Amino acid sequence: MKMTAEEGIDEKLAKWNQIFDELALDAGDLIRDIRDMINYVFFSAMLLTLMGVSAVAIAVGRQLEPKYLAMSVIVFSVMAGNASLLVGKWLKLRARYNNLSGLEKKLDSG
Repeated sequence: MKMTAEEGIDEKLAKWNQIFDELALDAGDLIRDIRDMINYVFFSAMLLTLMGVSAVAIAVGRQLEPKYLAMSVIVFSVMAGNASLLVGKWLKLRARYNNLSGLEKKLDSG
C-alpha cells in the first residue's frame, strides 16, 4: 500500500515531535554540552598557540642553528594560523549560542 503525501508528512512530524520531546527532557544537559564544546574550540586554539611559541622558545633557548630557528618560526606560523581560524570559529559559535546560557539559567531557576 502506497503512502499519501499527507500521511508521509504526518509520520515525519510525529518523528520530529518525538525528537523534540527527548530534547526538552535533556535541554539543560544539551545546553551545557554545547557550551563545553564551544569552549573546547577556544582551548584548542590556545593549545596550538602555546605549542608554536614553545617551538620557537626551544630553538632560541638552545641556540640552535638558523635553519632550525627558521623551521620553528614556520611551525609557529602554521600553529598560529590554525589557532586564529579556531578563535574565529569560537567567536561565531559563542555568538550564535550565547542565548542558550540565558535559557539554561531559566531552566535551572524554574
